[in-house]
Amino acid sequence: MNKVLRCTLPAYTITEIVVVMLLSSIVVTMAYKSFAIVNHQYHLFRKSQDVTAQQVLLDRLLATDFFRAVYITRPAEDQIQCVFKDHRSVYHFTGAYITRRMAGVLDTFYVQPTRLEIQAIPQSEAFDEPFVQSLSFAHGPGEAEPNTFRYEKHYGADLYINLTAEANAN
Repeated sequence: MNKVLRCTLPAYTITEIVVVMLLSSIVVTMAYKSFAIVNHQYHLFRKSQDVTAQQVLLDRLLATDFFRAVYITRPAEDQIQCVFKDHRSVYHFTGAYITRRMAGVLDTFYVQPTRLEIQAIPQSEAFDEPFVQSLSFAHGPGEAEPNTFRYEKHYGADLYINLTAEANAN
């Protein structure tokens, strides 16, 4: 009466399952490591591109301000002031960054200026602050070849005549 029916079901052995798990873990580990390497390279690229973007923006703003300014003065050792017809922009050079203030807006560029040189035109006592003729600085203390920024302002004789007349009138 008690007949046991024996039928075999197709199945995998424990050894086969362990081999498959081992191979799949190796594939997952390789994929994760590849992702980690690509992610690290992306972050390095993005960091260098952020620095490059700030350098390019600062270069463009300084070049534009030097070109369009009526005159440029040096109110302090680490500052220049670009004077336009209707407004001013002030650049402040510190060891860790450069700031630009114009019309109440403060821009900060995380560019570390080294070898800062601000050359001023010799002035008479009639002028409060010397005119800046050229500005140069380097960026990239950790790099083999730092980027050098150089800007020059060319003044016309009419500016000197007008300022001398204004100084004599006062």
